[in-house]
Amino acid sequence: IINCSIMFKLYKLWAKWKMTKTGIKPQFDFRRKRGKRCRGGLNFPIAFKNGKVVPLRRVDNNVIVTHRINVPRLKSHWESRDFDLKVPAYVSKYNLIQPLITWKLLDHIMKVPLRQATAVFQAHVCFHLKLHYT
Repeated sequence: IINCSIMFKLYKLWAKWKMTKTGIKPQFDFRRKRGKRCRGGLNFPIAFKNGKVVPLRRVDNNVIVTHRINVPRLKSHWESRDFDLKVPAYVSKYNLIQPLITWKLLDHIMKVPLRQATAVFQAHVCFHLKLHYT
């Protein structure tokens, strides 16, 4: 059994010898080869229609859906919260809410109670996406 440090020294010595002999520095990878791992499937957004689960891509764009956003505990004085926003399906399909989230908004909505925070978040989204309902 050869120690890793000894193996590394041998590699450096061999590389130096190879470089002086050919003028080319060899490339050698000591990392272990790993087999292919199976990646998990993608979680596509879903909607509920008449109590059945339906992929969101099959829902009409103008149907109002509940878009749930989870804000994890990003700062020590925050707690994890879920916000349920009522938006048209196309907003969820094309992920139009994510660019609207700023640190200023998060600081404000994480300080106030959940109902008030949801109302503020809903108003923010409606204002920026120019939605005229609710």
